[in-house]
Amino acid sequence: MKRAALIIVRVVLAIVLGDLLARYIASLPYEMSPLTDSIRFALRAFGQTQLDNPDDIETLALIVILFASIGVAALALWLATRGLRALRARASHQ
Repeated sequence: MKRAALIIVRVVLAIVLGDLLARYIASLPYEMSPLTDSIRFALRAFGQTQLDNPDDIETLALIVILFASIGVAALALWLATRGLRALRARASHQ
């Protein structure tokens, strides 16, 4: 039960931190042409030759940014957890 609660807390924390990171990134001035070109390539690779609405590419780019940010936040949380475990193990052996 305790392990399931910790997993749920970590998942929720990763989503919240990822959302905050995505909002920060989306507020920055940047050129999205490499990202939009990559999305267009992926769409063509899956057989979608054209979008119904060309403005949807910006929405897809923001979704990619959101998922990438959640992944980065989850990785950072995982690394922090591993680091804390290592510190605790080192402290208990001394």
